[in-house]
Amino acid sequence: MPDGIRLKAPEPIKVRGVILGGDRPAVCAPILGPTMDRMKASAEEALGEGVDMLELRIDSLSAVDESEIRDLVHGIRDMGEAPIIITNRPKYEGGFKEQDEEDRIRMLVEATSIDGIDLIDVELSTKPKARDLIIDSAKKHGVYVIISYHNFKFTPDKEELLKIVDEEERSGADVIKFVTMPNTHKDVLTQLQALLESRGKVKRPIISASMGSLGAYSRIVGLLLGSDLVYASLPGQPSAPGQLTIREVRTVLNILNPEE
Repeated sequence: MPDGIRLKAPEPIKVRGVILGGDRPAVCAPILGPTMDRMKASAEEALGEGVDMLELRIDSLSAVDESEIRDLVHGIRDMGEAPIIITNRPKYEGGFKEQDEEDRIRMLVEATSIDGIDLIDVELSTKPKARDLIIDSAKKHGVYVIISYHNFKFTPDKEELLKIVDEEERSGADVIKFVTMPNTHKDVLTQLQALLESRGKVKRPIISASMGSLGAYSRIVGLLLGSDLVYASLPGQPSAPGQLTIREVRTVLNILNPEE
């Protein structure tokens, strides 16, 4: 993007050639199940659309097996060098299904050792001992950690959001993430104001947006105010309410940055 139009991370991270927190925001496609074959086909389609990164939503699979996940990652890696995020979201924070929490944590810990995984998403709401187990394993294997907060009911006030950002940073996040559900336009502005103030304090990359149709514009506006990544889906495959498609995001980014 043109100089000065976008607030960048003072300390960006480079993942397989993609700079998270740099001059241009990254576009990441969530890849959904319910089968491994479906995820592999969706990954190929998303890469064909030119996304920068992929998020494998393990919680969207009807059945989960560590060896199959390893094969899936290796198969996607054969398609190209796009960084891969692994996510196994609990139902209470927007996941696709109910899971035994110990099994969910075990799967995330095991995933950090898979060659080809670059980042792992860990919810701030995860019990501290389990969260630290995942983070320690990720650091050991050179995997970056996204610590995330999702509120599908409402938008906390700005001060509460800033406290959440601070807790994520203190917990060992390489990437800060907070996503909220607005009930009014003022809620969207609250999320964006929290993002703007966080960008002035946090050196590492940030991901932030408001969900739903009311918050859809925040997914673009936020990229100017300090959010370093936007999730964009294949048609009919959103992983969160209000998620724009890959083509919609690319169209807007091309308008903002026509020389690319």
